[in-house]
Amino acid sequence: MNAGTAEIIVDNSDASGVTFTGTWTTSTSSTSYYGTNYTHDGNSGKGAKSIQYTPTLTDAGEYDVYLQWNQASNRASNVPVDIARSGGIDTIVVNQRANGGKWVLIGRFNFPAGTSGYVKIRNDGTDGYVIADAVRFVKADAAPPPGPAYSPAGSLIFHSGFEAGSTGVTNAACITNITGVDQSVSSPNDWVNDLDGYPNFGSLRFQYEPGDCTERSASIAADPTSFNGNKVLKFSLGSVGASATKGRVQAIMQNNPSSLKETYYKFRMYLHPNLEKLKQMPDPLTWFTIAEFWNQPSWTAGTQYPYRVSLDIHKPAGSGAGQPLYFHLKGERTPITNSEEGAFETVWTEQNLGYRIPTGQWLTCEIYYKEGNASTGRFYFALTPEGGTKKVIFDVTNWTYDPNNPSPSGLTGFHPFKLYTSKATVNYVRDHGGTLQILWDDIEFWPSMQP
Repeated sequence: MNAGTAEIIVDNSDASGVTFTGTWTTSTSSTSYYGTNYTHDGNSGKGAKSIQYTPTLTDAGEYDVYLQWNQASNRASNVPVDIARSGGIDTIVVNQRANGGKWVLIGRFNFPAGTSGYVKIRNDGTDGYVIADAVRFVKADAAPPPGPAYSPAGSLIFHSGFEAGSTGVTNAACITNITGVDQSVSSPNDWVNDLDGYPNFGSLRFQYEPGDCTERSASIAADPTSFNGNKVLKFSLGSVGASATKGRVQAIMQNNPSSLKETYYKFRMYLHPNLEKLKQMPDPLTWFTIAEFWNQPSWTAGTQYPYRVSLDIHKPAGSGAGQPLYFHLKGERTPITNSEEGAFETVWTEQNLGYRIPTGQWLTCEIYYKEGNASTGRFYFALTPEGGTKKVIFDVTNWTYDPNNPSPSGLTGFHPFKLYTSKATVNYVRDHGGTLQILWDDIEFWPSMQP
């Protein structure tokens, strides 16, 4: 056990702090392991093997927990990891086919002092070799360190704060698109000529599901957090009727030319305090999308390889009521063409359990998407809380199109702003006296990003 004032590392080969259940094999055949070796389950005895890592913590409090493993195609993609913290046990699932050879953050947890807290790696129901190497416990800082310094590349495409001159074109009380020129900012500030007219973008439109706008709406509205007359784009989901299964309000860049291989945009986002009610849901929150990026949209005729990257808000499985919300990211494909309801298969997934999502405050956000394969595709998401420091939530290199697609066609449709979740989630908030709302402001679109 390697102990320090700020961190403790428990390795599989330590003489104390490690408890084996079942037969595990020690190996050095694969590189990128911590210490002198690592162990694996031999891809056998599923459900009968586990390794428990128990640190001796001098101080009670919050600790960031990291795992390390070495990756390979025969590793398990669904390894259950139990974290025994103050007040209960959380279970996180990790994919050991990716992110090998580095410390992977799996979450921030509150531990008591002493030895009652632990991390246990199990092989229940896993689909390959389970690797157990080392676990790192780092005392949480009061504030996260600033993220890498990235900046826009190329010339600004469009920016707006939804102020005077920005006109929402309405249909049944919901805006379908925005026209006009935002007089509060300099050029390029023309919604039609600059944003819709950008050669690599399609037209910005707003969509709803179900179609009735009385409970699902987008609007240019007065900023409820300000008294200076500021305007914002407001998304609202109040309820979902008996005939529907979900609620959705989204902006979409549709019919994008095939040449759109990457895009970068910035905005401010305000997650209404009503989202706090989601923490009390007894079930995990696994579907709450705030942005989505499509390579060959599944609803387009002739689509062969529909694929999407989704940025979501999650409350992980096993966390129960009263647990924090986290950001979650995934790449998914579906073999079912021409069907938005296709059975999606997860190609990769990432979650940042070290950053608890704040509500009731403005967050300056940055998103970058680049089309590519497992080595060249990229998705970047960073945010800066008002008055706080920048935090990079995701900087992922992985597939951003279907791995089976021999000729990816670019980002043919994407939702830069989205509020999309299940009927049960919408109506849970409604039944507890709230309405799901997200505010957006001060948007900027750029061609690319550079360090």
